[in-house]
Amino acid sequence: MKLLYITSKDKQEAKTIAKALVKEKLIACANIHEIDFVYGEKDKIEEGNEVVMIAKTSDELVYEAMEKVKSMHSYECPCILVLPVETANKEYVEWVNSVTKN
Repeated sequence: MKLLYITSKDKQEAKTIAKALVKEKLIACANIHEIDFVYGEKDKIEEGNEVVMIAKTSDELVYEAMEKVKSMHSYECPCILVLPVETANKEYVEWVNSVTKN
């Protein structure tokens, strides 16, 4: 099982992407959270708000899910991080695998 950490410009974009991923059975589910960001760009410090989505998927679907996100995302270079799940309860992993296309 893997977690996909994906940032989006707003909650609507994150929900649209999450719904498409669930509909195509590329993820089991997603949590969506509003966050603040700070980053450096050309000798300036930028601050603002965006949304982070944490999506749960199987190992086998990571790259297909990433491609779907990139095809829908408004950012030229979206943040899509793949995080390994070291340990999870067996029943939850089974559920993730049962609702995604394996």
